[in-house]
Amino acid sequence: MSSYSAGEQLACSSPPALRRLADGTSLEGDRILPATGRRPRLGGLDLPGTARAAVEDDDRGRIELYADTTRGDMLVGAAAVGLYAEEWMGELTLAIRAGLSLRMLADVVHAFPTYGEAIERSLRELATGVAQGDHR
Repeated sequence: MSSYSAGEQLACSSPPALRRLADGTSLEGDRILPATGRRPRLGGLDLPGTARAAVEDDDRGRIELYADTTRGDMLVGAAAVGLYAEEWMGELTLAIRAGLSLRMLADVVHAFPTYGEAIERSLRELATGVAQGDHR
């Protein structure tokens, strides 16, 4: 039986906005509130820094990823606003539900140029603790 206690939230807007949080994680305004004992770390990227945004001639959007450093650097949350966010956030929903490690997720290679580039760079930043520069 499936559990939807930590399901995706989609705001019907233009561009689309999505948010996915692990069980026990909540939001207060724009701040993520981790479950007791968790230490969150944030990684993110403004979508205009991607090659896909240049192709689309779009200067809007951002992705933010939240990791839990107390549980082997697991991805526990993700939020995105941007073109086609409802399409490219599915992999993060699966990763959060499956409890995959940041290192494993950072090894995934995304097609280029897609907004998946923002996911890849944000995951690598979280996994290594070093911001990934603009590689356009």
